[in-house]
Amino acid sequence: MVVNAIMYVLCVRVASRREGYTWRGLPGDFPPWQTVYGYFWRWSKDGTWLKIHDKLYQWVRVAAGREPSPSQAVVDSQSVETARGKSSEDTVGEFIKAVQKAVG
Repeated sequence: MVVNAIMYVLCVRVASRREGYTWRGLPGDFPPWQTVYGYFWRWSKDGTWLKIHDKLYQWVRVAAGREPSPSQAVVDSQSVETARGKSSEDTVGEFIKAVQKAVG
């Protein structure tokens, strides 16, 4: 339930395109916000959240019929310009949609 609550906060923040969504806004069917935020904070500090991200990233790639980790990267000037135009919220939103699609 804690991971679901964290994902809920991140998805609502991305979907609403605002920074103002607070942990205190969690619906009552999740654990208390202090518990959820505590886990998120600790996992962010000790690298657990990065490990979760990396594993989800690999699962999404495998579900799309790709290798778990990319073997090559191609960067050209056009893709670099496109990347500059995207906000981090757009990228996070795309990642979350891909995870939700892969998980079902």
